[in-house]
Amino acid sequence: YWTDDDHVTSSNVFQSVQTAATQLSGIPGSAAASDEMAGAAHSLATTLLAEAIAAGGNPAQIAQALSKLSAGDTARLAGDYAGAIHQYRLAWNHAGNA
Repeated sequence: YWTDDDHVTSSNVFQSVQTAATQLSGIPGSAAASDEMAGAAHSLATTLLAEAIAAGGNPAQIAQALSKLSAGDTARLAGDYAGAIHQYRLAWNHAGNA
């Protein structure tokens, strides 16, 4: 699924990471690992979004990506790492469609 350190070819990567974050959520002391996974998902989404903006992508899709990215950031700050990863996946999808 990975083409390089910053790009993936499938949203399955996000689903796998989201599942892992969900499974970790009940384990004491796992927040740092879950936050790292959310951070990686954020990075994938923002990389593709920046590329879509630079390429003059579809403004509506870019706006949706920005909205989902913001929702992910809000979830992440609240400690909802699986929710954040889900929103970052949606942002990545919109950026890819831009």
